[in-house]
Formats: sequence, structure tokens, C-alpha cells
Amino acid sequence: MDKAGEEALTGGFLTSSVTRSGDTVWRSAGRWSPTVHAWLAHLADAGIDVAPRPVRIDAAAGVEEVTFLDGMVLSGGASPPYLWRDDTLTAVARLVRQFHDAAASFTPPADANWQGTAAFPGGGDVICHNDLAPWNTVFTGGSPAAFIDWDLAAPGPRWWDVSYAIWHFVPLYGDPSNDPFELAEFEPRARRTRLFCDAYGLADRAGLVDKVIGRQVAVHDAIKRGAAAGDPAYERLWELGAGTGIQRQAGYVRAHRSALEDALT
Repeated sequence: MDKAGEEALTGGFLTSSVTRSGDTVWRSAGRWSPTVHAWLAHLADAGIDVAPRPVRIDAAAGVEEVTFLDGMVLSGGASPPYLWRDDTLTAVARLVRQFHDAAASFTPPADANWQGTAAFPGGGDVICHNDLAPWNTVFTGGSPAAFIDWDLAAPGPRWWDVSYAIWHFVPLYGDPSNDPFELAEFEPRARRTRLFCDAYGLADRAGLVDKVIGRQVAVHDAIKRGAAAGDPAYERLWELGAGTGIQRQAGYVRAHRSALEDALT
């Protein structure tokens, strides 16, 4: 395994090792990696450039190799203004719709093995990314171009990904430290939630606000379980206050339920 000129890539929480070597990236692999590679290959073969292309898996070394996507990934610090533009939001929604629709022609391997950490318990008719957020989005020229870190991908319903993306791209935070809009005025978030759904083409919006809250609760519980089980990544997230932060954000959505529901209908 030749990784000359190796460069460590930082910013992730759930993948223990990520390094770049030339035009490819080496990442920690798991039992789910062959299935995820099959999905990434399907996207590439269909000409849907929303993800890295798979190169190979070195099972003996416990790593996978995928293509490097050039661009900006917002892994921390101040958010650039373009992140919260309406055209950025609609572009993200259309990218999500692209790979969701691609699932219709995807045949998983006979021995498909997805990671269940963030998956919808009952499966579904699309392949969800399961962590659609700015920190997993590659921006080029200030526009979203692709999504990275597909380890958590698994079958699920469309709303499972849509509700998560709305949470993080609208965003529905309500925290003074990371919310880009005036906290005293909720309206931009209600309008942007509708804008995302319109751009995605989500026809069935019944109960979507409850689904966003349910998605937040599911992430909170997954982090809590992982930390209790001694997983270092989830322990770090829990210690950084992710649990209480998500609870606060879910409370913010509950408090503005009527404004969101009015915008969606």
C-alpha cells in the first residue's frame, strides 16, 4: 500500500484516520465499506457526481481508498456568508434529490452490509447519507458540489435525510453562538424550510416538523449510546456538549412548530 506524500486530513469526528495521498484519500474501513463502495460506484457509473469515487479497499490494512474531491469543507470556525444564501440551500436540496433518485436503479450486493448507527430502523426506498451537514459538504466557488463521508449511508425514507439536512442547512439551531439569523425573528427559518422542500420536490410534508424533531432525538440518543458504550468518537462528542446542544435545538423547533407548519402548508 503506497501512500507517498501522505497528508493527514482533520475535522472529522467518527472516522479515526483520514489521509490524502495525491488524488486519493485513505480512510478507516469497516464491514460496511464494500457495500458503500458499490453505492458510490453506482453513482459514478450513472454520471451523478455528488460523491467521491471508490478506488479500492485494503481489508488487511483496514482502510479504503476513494478519490479526493477538491474544494472547501466547512469543518469548524466561522461560517462563510455563502453557506446561508438561499441559492446554496436550494442547490443542496437538488443534490440530495439527485442521489436519492439514483437509488431506484441501484441493486445492492447480495451480501449488503450497511452501518446501522444512524440508519432509519425500518429501511426505505432510497439510500440516505445520514449525516448531511456543512461539515460533510464540499463547496467549490461558494457553491455546494458534493458530499463526503458516506460511511453511515443506509437505506431509509426520503424524509430521514431531508429532515436532517433542513436541521443543519436552514438551520434550525436557535443558538446565539452558531445561528446565522437574528434569534428574535424566526421567519427566515420557516421560509427557508419551505424553500428546501420546494427545491427538493418533497410532495408529502405531513408531519415533517415532528420528523425533524424525531431526527434530532435520534441523533441525541445515538451519541448517548455510543458514549455509554465507550466509543471514543461519541465520548468526545458527548463531552463537548453535543447532547445538551441537540436537546436545546429540538426545544427550539418545538417552540416554533406553528410557524414551520404554516410555512410548509
